[in-house]
Amino acid sequence: MTLSAGYKQECWVSMLRYFLVLSLLSLFLSCASRSCKTDNQPQGTLNDEPAKVGQNQLDAIRDDYALPALAVQVVSSKKPFGYVSGVRKWNHPTPALLTDKFHLGSCTKAMTATLLAIFIERGQLKWNTTLQEVFPQLVATMSPAYKNVTLELLTAHRGGIPGDVSSFQRGTLWQKLWDPSLDPVEGRKLVAKAMLSAPPAHEPGSTFEYSNAGYMIIGAVLEARTGKSWEVLIKEELFKPLGMNGCGFGAQARTKANPVDQPWPHTRTAGVLRPVTPDFQGDNPPTLGPAGTVHCTLDDWGKFAQLHMDGFNGRNTSLLKSSAFKKLHQSYPGDEYTYGGWLRVDRPWAGGPTFTHSGSNTMNHAVIWMAPLKDFSFLAVTNAGGEGAEQATDEAVSMLVKELQP
Repeated sequence: MTLSAGYKQECWVSMLRYFLVLSLLSLFLSCASRSCKTDNQPQGTLNDEPAKVGQNQLDAIRDDYALPALAVQVVSSKKPFGYVSGVRKWNHPTPALLTDKFHLGSCTKAMTATLLAIFIERGQLKWNTTLQEVFPQLVATMSPAYKNVTLELLTAHRGGIPGDVSSFQRGTLWQKLWDPSLDPVEGRKLVAKAMLSAPPAHEPGSTFEYSNAGYMIIGAVLEARTGKSWEVLIKEELFKPLGMNGCGFGAQARTKANPVDQPWPHTRTAGVLRPVTPDFQGDNPPTLGPAGTVHCTLDDWGKFAQLHMDGFNGRNTSLLKSSAFKKLHQSYPGDEYTYGGWLRVDRPWAGGPTFTHSGSNTMNHAVIWMAPLKDFSFLAVTNAGGEGAEQATDEAVSMLVKELQP
């Protein structure tokens, strides 16, 4: 298995593809593959009392796409609910549970941006803090174009950082990150030093280029300013205060657990689904953490979604004031990607803006849609990547939305 090839295919290209199909997403979130609402049915509201999607319908989606497990959850301060279908490991009898942990991939980015906002609210950083201010030790080798790049440009993927780490410097940097002995903090220092010393892919601020490296550098910024690793910071500042006790990093299962204790990752090659041993090779390198290595239970991921819905609706939260969420939910001018690691798109069924993101390490897939004006978020996950994973999670969300429309 060559993870670097998968990384280029799904982790770097995923958000470019996401933008190209946004016009279609409005269709799938009002029209499921098995049935579609007619024109005379209301489009702008959601039921206050959620009608639960049938378990057999979720089973059918999973069967259609031949996935090991598929899980969905509706997040709401009223009556949250969820469903799960399938097994933790292909061709193994242990069933998946709704309390299982699933890999979130690039949906981690919104968590990293929220973590950044916490330290900005405390006055330790600013959205317009520049890279030369944070990394004075790199100024001598830093490309002049990067010196005045701000943190908000990085979180909005406008910093000029190349999108594909795996081909940078002919792959030599990417290979270094695969050293199991490499401390993730040191790895992020390597990424910052190497990528900021090279010319930018674009003039900073001019062009959107989805960049995992940009979020790795945000992680390095937080580490440089606090003296703690991103992993420690996100546990202390986000997971623990919100009670997200089922969240962690990397592959969520133990290799030798019997029975299988958590969902295994899977790849699909030539239509054949294969489990991937959940060891160091079962995820992207730990250095990539701030861009996409978090796993969570759906309940815990839902706590993060509820935090953002509360913040959007003007409520001060235990972590941030409502004013901080305005920045996190604000799109870069002329773009749909926000400073907080979300895509912001209006949808009739949501009564206004939704906030969405997908994530995949090529062995798992996750997607989230938040409709804060309706106090609903929709989460869908599967422990497989590749063909069918994105389509299945999208279809599962569309069915939830349809069930909640009057």
